[in-house]
Amino acid sequence: MLITIRNGKAELRNDSGGLVRTMGSSNVVSVSMSSELELVGIVYASGKAELRRLNGGLLRTLEPKDAVDISFSGDQVAIRMSNGKTKVRKASTGSLVRTI
Repeated sequence: MLITIRNGKAELRNDSGGLVRTMGSSNVVSVSMSSELELVGIVYASGKAELRRLNGGLLRTLEPKDAVDISFSGDQVAIRMSNGKTKVRKASTGSLVRTI
């Protein structure tokens, strides 16, 4: 499975490139999938960062505004903010681990 952005929407695709589903709403600027292929992080142009299940269901909002990028590392998700700082959160709970 892979995740990509096309026409402002997050698209989940199978290994041969076929569309499985679109996720979230429009204006997606950053997307990342966990290494376990269970979670997808999405950042919108508005700065909102969300965590979604692979089936597309919303798990939680991680940041309501000012997010610009998102990436996973194990059970942690790093959210780069517009002020240059990075917030590291636990993917399983959304709790803040540290701000870098």
